[in-house]
Amino acid sequence: MADTISHIRNALVTQLDRLTNDNLEGEQLKTEINRARAMSEISEQVLDAGRLALQAARFVDSSLADNPRLPEYFNEH
Repeated sequence: MADTISHIRNALVTQLDRLTNDNLEGEQLKTEINRARAMSEISEQVLDAGRLALQAARFVDSSLADNPRLPEYFNEH
């Protein structure tokens, strides 16, 4: 997950650099704004999935002695 977070951070910083380009106008600017929104939304989803995985790992660690099974939702199909 660390590589993913680093990749997301680098992509967002690169996008921020594109947005601060003073030469962007009209459709080019709209395109970059839409791209930035999409990147932000996708990044948020990736990070949320990482948080959920971390919470699941903490759950397993805290309850392993009592019940070594994750809820059905987390079982692979």
